[in-house]
This record gives sequence, C-alpha cells and structure tokens, in this order.
Amino acid sequence: MAIIAQFATLIVGIISLVWGYYEAGYPLIARLLAGFGLLWLVTQVRRWRWFSGAGFLITLLAAAVGQWIGAAIGWMVVGVVGGLLSWDLGEFRHRLAYADEDDDIHGLERRHLARVTIVAVIGTLLGTLVMVVQVRFTLEWGILLGIVAAWGVSQMVSWIKRGGK
Repeated sequence: MAIIAQFATLIVGIISLVWGYYEAGYPLIARLLAGFGLLWLVTQVRRWRWFSGAGFLITLLAAAVGQWIGAAIGWMVVGVVGGLLSWDLGEFRHRLAYADEDDDIHGLERRHLARVTIVAVIGTLLGTLVMVVQVRFTLEWGILLGIVAAWGVSQMVSWIKRGGK
C-alpha cells in the first residue's frame, strides 16, 4: 500500500514539475526533469535509500528555480509536495523493514498514510492560499515564521519518537 502511494506521489510530483517547466517555455529542463524522475523511480525499485533525500532536494531546488524563472507556482507547489511525500514514504518503507512480525504492519501503513495525506492536503491548501492572497512579508515576519516552523517540526519529531501518543 505504501509503495503504491510512494510511486504515485513521485510520478505526480515529477509530472507537475515537468509540465510547469514545459509550459513556461523550457522544454530542455522539462526533459531533464523527466529523466531524473525515471532515475528516481529506478532507484526506489532497487531500494537505494540514499537517493530519496537527494531526489527531494532536487525537486525542491527545481521548484524554487521554476518559480524564479516564472513557471506557474501551482505546478511547482505540487512538485514539491510530491517529492516530499515520496521521500517520506520511502523512509517509512525502510523503517517498516525492521518491524517485528507481531506488529500490525497494515495498520501502521494505514495510519501513516492518513497522517501524510492530512499534511499534504494542508500543505497544498496553504500553497493555494499563498497564491490567492499575495502577502508581502518583512524580514521580521520571515524570522517569526521560521521560528514557528522549527518549533512545529521539533514538536512533530518528539511526538513521533513517543510513538504518536
């Protein structure tokens, strides 16, 4: 179940980046990103765990550069969300390999997919909100948002370490 979701999010994320670049008038970069997406799929089939992190960083950089050169922000947001979800699900599949036989693996997958879906929906909605409401941030707001984001991530990590309780 998690492998299907991982491949689906990877494909959707890469296709959205490719489409965004192609639509913006950069077909060569779009082809390179398509090739990169195929390479990422192959590495996931071969279980090369190290490539997921690099893949996510490349999708993040591709989306940032795409936004900078004038590609549609919607395609770039979906590309980043797809890369993030694919990386997360790859790491989750790796951790599941160490699960005990007594663990409810299907239940763990189902709960993780539910949590990841909630995060993806909220992230996409926030990205959409940013596109609709053109807000200008000052340096102070950026610092505040960075602190709040770091605090939120640290809270999430401690929650995960406690086992989600």
